[in-house]
Amino acid sequence: MSTRTLQKYERGKAQPRFDMVVRMAEIYGCDLYAFLCSRRAGGMTGYRYAPVRVRSFRPDCSCVYGILVRKLEGERTVALTVIPGLSPDKEAVHRFAEWCGREQLDPARLPEAIRAAFPDTVKTP
Repeated sequence: MSTRTLQKYERGKAQPRFDMVVRMAEIYGCDLYAFLCSRRAGGMTGYRYAPVRVRSFRPDCSCVYGILVRKLEGERTVALTVIPGLSPDKEAVHRFAEWCGREQLDPARLPEAIRAAFPDTVKTP
């Protein structure tokens, strides 16, 4: 890839092919989703999802896991929310958070995705 081509990618004047995006993510050692997020005036915009441990008041388990959602613009977090109490299964919540990040799931679609991933969850946002 030429320097001129890379500069076009950085300025948003050209879009790399998907195979090039994968190679660039490997070379730069960053998440693939960073290249797939849409470009805005403030830089890259996207969502980060992470599992979080939440203390439970349920007598049958001492903790449950929820998900932390951050909206990023460039390097700044511009919105933050926590969806508590999804499941006591740490690995299931971790896999769900990874999937949401990979898919760059719009938080507006989270209730539907949570119902599908955790059908035993009584309440959803």
